[in-house]
Amino acid sequence: MIDKSQLTVFVGDIDKSVALKAKAHDSTAFLVDITNYKTIINREVAYPTTIYTSLGDLRTQNLLIEVCRCAGRVVYAPPDHWSDQKTVNELAVYNSIQGLTEYALAIVKQYQPVDNFNLTYSQSARPLVDQRKCKKPQLWIAGCSISHGVGITPDQRYGQLVADKLNTEVSFLTRGGSSIAWAADQILRSDILPNDTVVFGITNLARLPYVKDQKLLPGVTIKTYDQIKDLDKHLPKQQLFSENTFYQHIIAIEQALNFCKKIQAKIILFGLLANTSPELLRKITGYSEFIGFPYKLKQLTVSEKLSLHPQHFIDYGSDKTHPGPVQHQQFAKFLLNHLS
Repeated sequence: MIDKSQLTVFVGDIDKSVALKAKAHDSTAFLVDITNYKTIINREVAYPTTIYTSLGDLRTQNLLIEVCRCAGRVVYAPPDHWSDQKTVNELAVYNSIQGLTEYALAIVKQYQPVDNFNLTYSQSARPLVDQRKCKKPQLWIAGCSISHGVGITPDQRYGQLVADKLNTEVSFLTRGGSSIAWAADQILRSDILPNDTVVFGITNLARLPYVKDQKLLPGVTIKTYDQIKDLDKHLPKQQLFSENTFYQHIIAIEQALNFCKKIQAKIILFGLLANTSPELLRKITGYSEFIGFPYKLKQLTVSEKLSLHPQHFIDYGSDKTHPGPVQHQQFAKFLLNHLS
């Protein structure tokens, strides 16, 4: 039986890069492939030995796993460019050598450590859009285009006005067109600390975050289907108004509430567009953290559904659609009354 403590294996691709890395560690390192792997598995090693190999050299994942499990130390040494010229597909790892190799190493890692192997899902599709600004208690604003301040300057946003009045820093976890679930995810992954204040701007229900080709649509709305070709094939319109979407958003809100409670941060659910989703409004009025801005409302039919929308904003931004500076001043005044 082999003495595992004496054996180190470097795993890479069939090019020279894995050999160079192994020989830099141990100049006597040698290749193990389909022709000689049995000598490694069956013999005893009485002195430190370094080998290198790859899926291409051993032909199957089972043999790669078996060789790795014989070693006291496994080192992942991926090339700069894989021999099949492919990058790993997160949802189809069998389609590339990189994916197959990393799948085998993930199995090995269940039994023993693997150096240089700490893979996580790419955050490129859902980056945090802002960071903590100071060590002292601060304000966080999360939400969609209204909270983001589309149509006005950054210093005119209600979040900035509230922060200025409270003499504190503020971070904006906001993005135009974003959904409730997207904003909640931003809250949960941010560096929010005890005694911070989070204002979670609640938008309407019929929005879904959607990732395709590692690109994020932060909030697919009914209008998005006119802008993106064949979107309905991937995400049917009915999903926007489904029980599943309702469930996802309610769970996202409750996760944000629970997170802030656990870390002892204050959170306000600020109903900026909640009135436009009667199912959502009916549910979230039960939360003590919810406050709805008292718009004058008008009844509209949107996608065959009745809902109440703001009759008008006091003024409008440069895009003639989103609220303007005076309306944001009213938002800020309303919030400050609940923060004092």
